Amino acid sequence: MMSIDQKLGPSRWDPAGLAELHQIYALRAQIASFAARHAALHVAAGLDPAPLRLRWDAMRDAGAKGDYSAFLEADMQFHRTIAAMAGTPGLDEIWLVLEERFRIFAGWSHHALFRDLKMLAQSHDTQLKTIASGDAVAAQRAAQVDLDALWQILTEQPAEATGEADPVERVAAYVVLNLHRRLTLTEVARDVAFVSPSHLARLFRQRRNESFSTFVQGLRLRRAATLLQDVDSTVQVVADRVGYADMSRFTLHFRRLMGCTPSEWRKNRAATGR
Repeated sequence: MMSIDQKLGPSRWDPAGLAELHQIYALRAQIASFAARHAALHVAAGLDPAPLRLRWDAMRDAGAKGDYSAFLEADMQFHRTIAAMAGTPGLDEIWLVLEERFRIFAGWSHHALFRDLKMLAQSHDTQLKTIASGDAVAAQRAAQVDLDALWQILTEQPAEATGEADPVERVAAYVVLNLHRRLTLTEVARDVAFVSPSHLARLFRQRRNESFSTFVQGLRLRRAATLLQDVDSTVQVVADRVGYADMSRFTLHFRRLMGCTPSEWRKNRAATGR
């Protein structure tokens, strides 16, 4: 992994460092999903989720102020609290070891990939709500989709963050963090870009040479292709994690982009060892 400034990091993460990071990241994702599920089970059995709400409040406040150092610490504390709430002996100690390996990358990713910390803080809201509601399945899924989003943002590394995010950049970041949700041009233009739908549509055509819907669909399917490499997840689960409720539609769109069905893609990748 490259030597980086611990505050700002590089403008991009080098391929060798990315490969090493992926191993740590994959382990962190498994543990985070496990912790979220068991934290929710304990809440359902009577555990008070108030400490987690306080951590999220601190993250939200730091995001509103644009304070990257405070946001990083609040983010670390949020996930540390989930690990502690899981109630599994030794899990919080294991999490601290992973956190130490992951901290520099987390700080770098906040600076380099997220111009709007408020949006990143909001992406943790679903994790908070699902754990606080005691819904173990939803909590595990929320942890998974959050980590899916961060990894996709990393691997597609956008340009360096300089200045305030424009409408297209805000929307692109929002979409990657919310691919599991229903996304419409009208709602995103109103609630995220703060421009009219027609203006946002024009901006996407001008800046990305594609429509908003094509952009969203491409992100969904590229993430699906990555998730399909996990043989423990069914094709149905993968489709759900990228925002497809209709399997026929998912298969049709996937075949159109990748040239084969999701199941065939998985078999081909397994056969080639990639």
